[in-house]
Amino acid sequence: MPENLGRYDQSMKDIYFIEGIGLCSNIYIFIKGGEVSLVDAGSGISPNRIAPQLEQLDLTIESIVKVVLTHGHIDHIGGLAEISKHAKPRVLIHERDSDALRSVGIEKLDFLKDGDVIQLGTRTLTVLHTPGHTSGGICLHDNEMILSGDTVFPGGYLGRADLPSGSWQELVDSLERLARLDVRIMLPGHGEPLFSGASSHLELAKRTAQLLRY
Repeated sequence: MPENLGRYDQSMKDIYFIEGIGLCSNIYIFIKGGEVSLVDAGSGISPNRIAPQLEQLDLTIESIVKVVLTHGHIDHIGGLAEISKHAKPRVLIHERDSDALRSVGIEKLDFLKDGDVIQLGTRTLTVLHTPGHTSGGICLHDNEMILSGDTVFPGGYLGRADLPSGSWQELVDSLERLARLDVRIMLPGHGEPLFSGASSHLELAKRTAQLLRY
């Protein structure tokens, strides 16, 4: 069942979390009125299908109006195939990763670039282009919070850079940039959200990447 993040931090009560099971990304749900916005769509494979999860919140898949994708890997975009059968949301992704969406039949896209400001539910977030895991990877920043996709994870872990369009040097550069942020909360693409001290985890990831630089 989707978990309300306000259970852990009152400032997050407008965000729900669907944990990715198996080879599936996490999905973050932002709600405003009866409209739903998502960050990432998961793999679309059971038990990660979106419709049954939304029904547990008394919402429908038809109420999805926007999907922001942190990058184009199938474990983050596969769920769009399910969504597109029932709704026609705006789908937003960095242009460098847009070709991946053809695999799930999505043709109409809005392209994101560094510095764009987007509305998700009641939140206003800034797009940070963070290439390295993929060339079009992004994070989303909102005051003390970062949605970090597969660029960086709690514990100082970082995304792999050995897949198509990945770049170790770009990943190091992205982590160096993220480490300059003053954030408390990290909502990663995989694993559990972090509700305190996120900046120190970004700093650790940066140092790890610098040590492993090749």
